[in-house]
Amino acid sequence: MRSIRFTISLVLLASSVGLVGYGVVHGLDWRYLLPGAGLLILAVLALGWLAVSQKERLEDVELALLRSEVRAMALVEASPDGVVIVLGTKIIFANPAFRHLLAIPPDEEISQRDIGTLIGEEDRERVLAWIRERQDGLVEPDTLDFSGCRETGMEIALEAASALLPAAEGRQLAIFVRDVSARKALEERMRQVERVEALVDSADLLVSEFEKIFRKIFSITRHRKDNETEEERERMCEAIDGHAARGSALARRVLSLRPEGGEHYFIGINLARLVRKQAAEFMRGLGDDITLNLEVERDAPLMILGDKAQLRQAFWHVFENAKDAQGEGEVTLRVRRLELDDTAAATRPGSHPGTYGVVEIIDTGPGMSDEIRARAFEPFFSSKGVRSSGMGLTMAYGTIRAHHGFMEVDTEVGRGTSIRMALPLADTEEVESTGPQETGDESAAWRGRETILVVDDDPSSRQEARTLLERFGYHVEVASTPRAALQRLKQRPRIDLVLLDMVLPGWNGPDVLTRILRLWPGERVMMVSPYPLPDQEEHARKLGAVEIYQKPFTNPELSRAVRRALDSPPPAAP
Repeated sequence: MRSIRFTISLVLLASSVGLVGYGVVHGLDWRYLLPGAGLLILAVLALGWLAVSQKERLEDVELALLRSEVRAMALVEASPDGVVIVLGTKIIFANPAFRHLLAIPPDEEISQRDIGTLIGEEDRERVLAWIRERQDGLVEPDTLDFSGCRETGMEIALEAASALLPAAEGRQLAIFVRDVSARKALEERMRQVERVEALVDSADLLVSEFEKIFRKIFSITRHRKDNETEEERERMCEAIDGHAARGSALARRVLSLRPEGGEHYFIGINLARLVRKQAAEFMRGLGDDITLNLEVERDAPLMILGDKAQLRQAFWHVFENAKDAQGEGEVTLRVRRLELDDTAAATRPGSHPGTYGVVEIIDTGPGMSDEIRARAFEPFFSSKGVRSSGMGLTMAYGTIRAHHGFMEVDTEVGRGTSIRMALPLADTEEVESTGPQETGDESAAWRGRETILVVDDDPSSRQEARTLLERFGYHVEVASTPRAALQRLKQRPRIDLVLLDMVLPGWNGPDVLTRILRLWPGERVMMVSPYPLPDQEEHARKLGAVEIYQKPFTNPELSRAVRRALDSPPPAAP
């Protein structure tokens, strides 16, 4: 409507000017001058009216803007959240809630004060960097948790969000600050409750395991006979000793979960070379349905200080977890370097700024839900049911922590799982030794350099045997099934001794022993029994087993039995 009025005014003005001009040209002809003058007056009145209307409209707009500004300022002033506007790092406005959060007196002038003085020392650089990024237009992350520093010197947990404000004098940033101390306290209490619940569950399972051991010992002693023979008493004592040793081994495994727990023999290790060697062993344990990919960074050697046997066991636990997660697919074993600065280390629990060697094992399995991921390293927790002890990842986590490293799990349902084990790099030389140097004639007599094949369906038992025997100098290979063991025995060089589990799912230990001795006459086989099996043990001896060993695997008992088996005459040909 205003544009139509303005157009009409312009037409009137143009017409009046035309008529007046025409009248002047024709000798001041009043026939044209008078109408032109009338149109001119009308045009001036119309334009004046438009000017007054426009002025009134501008006044209305200014009033509306003022009211909007007043409302906005009232909202900011009354907001329960702190609001502060900064130019660069200088404060140009702060509402009362912001002053209250940081205990700044209402009459204290804070204009032009550096906002860094109100941030906790540990978080100062991180928050100032976040402010600069917001002022440069970056929007991620949209919120930030940090510690604010009150005027009283106390710190307060705060959460901040921001909005960029256009301004003639520069990029002003509005920062909205909220007190999250109560929320943080609640989260910490929830974490404490979860830790206590996990501890109670773990303690319950641990007590259950020890109760089984005590029941077996009690059952043995309760069924003693008055007229038992010396041989029966000796067998009973051996059985009790075996159960007690199992309890001792279980206690050691739990203690080893502490970062300072367990025995570790740290030497210089080339991490890439260690993983390459173990990848070859992984290959032998894979079926036809799973493919193993090895990716090793080509840069300088990744040297670490560590216990080679313990690290191999940790890698094996994670690999077994990846293999068991899928019936078919592929597992990728990746070795690379990782640099962590202060900011990156702050987001990774258990890490510190520095350079790490990372061993990453990636599977293409079903992945983990958030609930399972949160409990991945929890002792005795397993999503595989009775097929797993629930200690594999827990043991791996304890070993990596004992090496001053950290572990991460990246997983998503339907997209597989990636477990990263990061170990700090060290300026060291590689050492070939795999364990402590034994002293004394007796310990030296149990050492050797022969090749031993451990056949056991329990990953923990396989790796426990490997760890103990490698410390005495033996080269140890493992197989999870008799089929894999037979396949390995077909290869060369020769296996000097086979440690064969007496009880295997779907297999009978003596039957596997018979097949081994038929295909490879003279092969030394030591049968391993999880509990006393007198009939089967006697049958295995008659078939040609050179030694019978009862779990758990402990030293020096295991190394002594292995040395005795290796030094014994080979079984006679059937």
